[in-house]
Amino acid sequence: MQIKIADPKLTLDAVIVSATKSTNLRNVSYDQNGLKTRNVFRDDAESVYLKKLFERIV
Repeated sequence: MQIKIADPKLTLDAVIVSATKSTNLRNVSYDQNGLKTRNVFRDDAESVYLKKLFERIV
C-alpha cells in the first residue's frame, strides 16, 4: 500500500504486542533483541514494554 500511494512523507509500520512470556514461545528463533528489531514487544519482568514501544515510535 505504501508503494501504491507513493507519498514520500508516508510510512506504514506495524507492531505486535504480546503477553506471551519468553518461556512459552515456540518455533521462534529470535532472541529478545531480534524480536524488537521486528517490532514485536512482549510483557517483560519490568513491565516496561509499552514505554519501549512508544520510544520506538516517537
